[in-house]
Amino acid sequence: MALNPLNGVMIKLFGNWLGMPDLFNTETGASGIGRWGMMDQGWGNVNAMVPALPDAWSRLYMGWDSAEAVELSGTGDTLRLARFGHTSAPRIAKIAVTDREYYLLENRDADADSLLHVKLFDRGGREMRIERDGDMAIEPGFRVPVRASHYDFGLPGSGLLLWKINEDVIADKIAENRVNADPADRGVDLVEGDGSQDIGREYGFATAGSGTELGIKDDCWYRDNRSFREANGGSVNVRFNDNTRPSARLTDHSFTFLEISDFTDVDSIMSCRVRGTSWKTASPYPLPTPQRVGPLQTWMAMASVNSMPSRMTRCSLWTTFGIITCYGRSRWRALGHGVFYRSQ
Repeated sequence: MALNPLNGVMIKLFGNWLGMPDLFNTETGASGIGRWGMMDQGWGNVNAMVPALPDAWSRLYMGWDSAEAVELSGTGDTLRLARFGHTSAPRIAKIAVTDREYYLLENRDADADSLLHVKLFDRGGREMRIERDGDMAIEPGFRVPVRASHYDFGLPGSGLLLWKINEDVIADKIAENRVNADPADRGVDLVEGDGSQDIGREYGFATAGSGTELGIKDDCWYRDNRSFREANGGSVNVRFNDNTRPSARLTDHSFTFLEISDFTDVDSIMSCRVRGTSWKTASPYPLPTPQRVGPLQTWMAMASVNSMPSRMTRCSLWTTFGIITCYGRSRWRALGHGVFYRSQ
């Protein structure tokens, strides 16, 4: 028998050779997406014998999967997502909040067959079974594993994974393999459903947060995520918007007006409800002369405004700092980070 705990290492390095960037902090070695993907600590799942599948963004980047684009509406629509092995619904959904920042949703399951074990097969078809508690049953003559019955078996949990993608960061850093080198501004960031962004942080033994640094089950989004409820003041419903923890706001803290709610239980097909307003331009019209607004203390020319549902408007401001996207209701009032309100 020849067990090869280096399978995960070789597969991860093969991913690099194919063109996938690392998703850990390549400057410090700290985790970026934890055990949730092959291009970080996921290569070591199940003693590096069953590395995790690549995350949603990596699969799209390599052209191995496709995403269903979600058209946001004020009333909301139900989104269905299938885990691997099912074709009755998309595996990945893309929710654009600007032209450069968006969210990806995917359905992942650490025990898809509910058998509490994973089977590994060698080239001769002989098998080894690994139980959830670590016990193993090995067929005589078993050699090097080359295939597994379920590649997500070593994930920390099951449910919908929500990824925040910043294409500007990726474009700026991918050539240097530093996509997730800045923990405060990652190109591919897992939005952790437990309400605390713990992946990649360092906690002392037996302190609050210890054991969460590579991911936990409640990083997933599902109906009965108790960690989310506790982090949001005992909220009855699990939902994701600008005012929840974690928040749907952009990297610069701008509002997105996005809400994802009505998550179902963990299953082969999961659903949620998505509503919001599209960032795309619609019927631009000029505004009056430049106005002095907000704490930026600079003159801003209102270039165009896009009509939005719920009497909302979104516009672009050309400033000495570059283009700032802002939202409006009434008179202009700065909230910081380039977000403004005015009523119509």
